[in-house]
This record gives sequence, structure tokens and C-alpha cells, in this order.
Amino acid sequence: MVREQIPLDQLIRLTPIAIKTYIRLMNLWEIKTQERWDLLGGTPPFNLERYEGWNPAHDIALSEDQLFRIGLLLKIATCLQILLGPPLCWEWPQKPNASPLMKGQTALRYMIDGGLPAIINVYKLLKGQMQCHFL
Repeated sequence: MVREQIPLDQLIRLTPIAIKTYIRLMNLWEIKTQERWDLLGGTPPFNLERYEGWNPAHDIALSEDQLFRIGLLLKIATCLQILLGPPLCWEWPQKPNASPLMKGQTALRYMIDGGLPAIINVYKLLKGQMQCHFL
């Protein structure tokens, strides 16, 4: 199945809210600057100020992959809020995790090292725990 690409004008339109929301989530999770961009697929550091100081006149757009990653991370945050509630939900990504998936490392390290497939796995793990939690 071939997925249609999102037109550039739509990526430009979606970028500011995605960045604003992502930065807010990263602040809540207390994620360091380089790790924030590693989660998005390794955006080079020279783009950080440009992205964080987003201005519609710059026509900067995140890629479809980056927008997808942000969407998954927001879903992960939602699952954590439901399962753990604050403040544990904000601390969880940086706590060692004994699940067979993460084998003692933090969810943050697992997602950075494993890229998009790992982010998807963390979401599936939490989604599964939520489903069991509400049976």
C-alpha cells in the first residue's frame, strides 16, 4: 500500500502547533535539548533555534516522519497520564524499565536508540497495559 505524501503547504501549516506541543511535552518530561531532537530522528543541532523560534515567515516544515513521531509521543504521554497520573507520568520516560522490551534501560534511551520502531513499540506496550488495566 502506497501512502500519499502530505503536501508541503500542509506540513508548514501543521509544524508550529506540533513544535509548540512537542516542546511543552519535552519540558514536562525534562528531556535535554539534544535528546529532544534525537527523538525526532536526529535533526542537526544547527536547526534547533530555527525550529524553537518558529516563525511562519520562514516556511519551515517538519517532515512527515517527524510529525508522526510527535503524534506517537503524545499518545505515549496520554497513556502514561491515564495509567500513572502526574507526577509519575512525567518521570517515567527517564526511569529504568524492567519490561522485556526495554531490559532495564530507560524508555527514553530505548526510543532514541531504536528510532521510530522503538517509539511504536513503547506506544503498543502502554496501549496494551491500558487495555488490561480497564478490563
